[in-house]
Amino acid sequence: MLFRAESLPDALNYVALMLNLHESPTSHQFFELGYFLKPQTMLYLILCSIFAFCPKRVLQPIYSERPAALGVRIVLSFVLLMYSAMLLSTSTYNPFIYFRF
Repeated sequence: MLFRAESLPDALNYVALMLNLHESPTSHQFFELGYFLKPQTMLYLILCSIFAFCPKRVLQPIYSERPAALGVRIVLSFVLLMYSAMLLSTSTYNPFIYFRF
């Protein structure tokens, strides 16, 4: 971003625009969360936050040392990994831009 600017004032102006420091008609415009996130992503965030803030005693059967529980965790982790890889490969946004070259 700084290398794109032709001069230092242009670079500082660009940074000010990114940080919303200039007064403009859209400088105080706020968007709802749904504007940036798809409903599917919002559902994942809600589910993850429920599990993240759930008391340990509620999730104790999942974290037991029994072989069956360990197997279920391994299988679920692998399924989530494959599902995440499929979502990354089929979406229009790919954070791994260097894979395109």
